[in-house]
Amino acid sequence: MVIYSYLCENVKEELDKHISNALSFYRKLDSSLFVENINSKLLEKPVFRELVKYAVVFHDLGKVFYQGNFVKENCLSFTGHEFFSTILFNLHVENLVENNVLNSKEAYMEFKYPVLFSILYHHHAMGYSRRLRKLGEIRIDREIVDERIEKDIPKTLVHYVSKNEVSGIVKNLKLILEKALKNSAIILEETHSIGVNVWKALETHPKLKKLALATLSTLIILDYLSAYEGRKGPKLKFYNILEQHYRTLIHVSKKLL
Repeated sequence: MVIYSYLCENVKEELDKHISNALSFYRKLDSSLFVENINSKLLEKPVFRELVKYAVVFHDLGKVFYQGNFVKENCLSFTGHEFFSTILFNLHVENLVENNVLNSKEAYMEFKYPVLFSILYHHHAMGYSRRLRKLGEIRIDREIVDERIEKDIPKTLVHYVSKNEVSGIVKNLKLILEKALKNSAIILEETHSIGVNVWKALETHPKLKKLALATLSTLIILDYLSAYEGRKGPKLKFYNILEQHYRTLIHVSKKLL
């Protein structure tokens, strides 16, 4: 079995391919002046590539809970998946701290908040509040989700993070599943709490806020480019704008930051 990032009628996109395509698009940005400026002016160390990698890898992991959430025959709805992904990444950061991977305040702040912000808001244009309200309508098929977490998540993630991280992610997904099955309101409450903490951190650290916005805009571009690559179909106006922006960023001037 596989984890779908998109499934409707004859159009299918697997999560692993979506992640892979997004990271492939980023490679062309990695040597750009845009990224060079972020690394030199907004980060203590040049690790923007890592921030983007984790944002890309985690942003759709919440879709694992939607693999049985059919809104019509052979069409899955993923509305609100970003909130599950946000909770998952927040737990993952806690694991990294416990394992002494993030061993300085600067590394912790620069890693946690920009990536959380990006995951939480990568679908903000589709209506953040409306998507939150839809959490109560999700039909979670425990048997399907359990199987995807146990068998397919490790196969998907082993290419991008360490084995220890994969084990922690699987454990945390199971924890989130139990909470969601018990009461979907728990997911809403935890999402709200994380969002409040993220905004507090960004409002008190202007440089961090710039970094978060840069990470979010990068994730949105990569997400849309990857989705088109995996699903094809007509190029909508918003896609065309993002594609043009992507090409502009590759050649952006140092003076912009």
